[in-house]
Amino acid sequence: MNSKLKIRAAAVVSLLVLTAELIWPSALTDSALQIGFAATSVWALRSSGVLGSMGEFADQGSPSLRSLARIAPVLVLVQMWMGTALRYGAMGPLSHVLGAMMVGAYLLYFATGVTATAPSGHAAYVTAIGLLCVVGVQVLLGIAAYLVRYSQGGTDLLPETQAFSRMHVVSGTILLGLTVVMAEVVRSSSRKPEAQPSV
Repeated sequence: MNSKLKIRAAAVVSLLVLTAELIWPSALTDSALQIGFAATSVWALRSSGVLGSMGEFADQGSPSLRSLARIAPVLVLVQMWMGTALRYGAMGPLSHVLGAMMVGAYLLYFATGVTATAPSGHAAYVTAIGLLCVVGVQVLLGIAAYLVRYSQGGTDLLPETQAFSRMHVVSGTILLGLTVVMAEVVRSSSRKPEAQPSV
């Protein structure tokens, strides 16, 4: 299968996953579809040939961007599972809200670290800008879902509450996909600067 066909197939699968998240909300389908979307995002990235054709940039951070890239997808996935537990009554809102603040701050630190070191046209830079935008949308939708739910007595049965909740889930899935892609790009293209010989 050629790379353009693989990318198109990944796009179709991604759209089907996002549509399924809107149509069949459940704890099992949410989790499975979120992981499926992340896997499809990596498949599209690897099929595109971007990883082999992009230049390298210096990873001068402490901690390194590569180490931040290893942790970021795991944090996002755990936060999404906490959101699933909240939606289906397995835990209260405080843990999810606190987790959202910590994971959001971590992603902002990671993405701004990438934008500070990667050249402006580099795939890591572009992905980091996208990640910053999606984090903002995710936070706003989370606040809206929380406010609508608790202004209506804490129920998730009303259409307005379900709409904001589902949009928050879908944007979280997109956030996971972007985080996994950015982690893959950073691991493939960042390098530690050469140690300077002492005189």
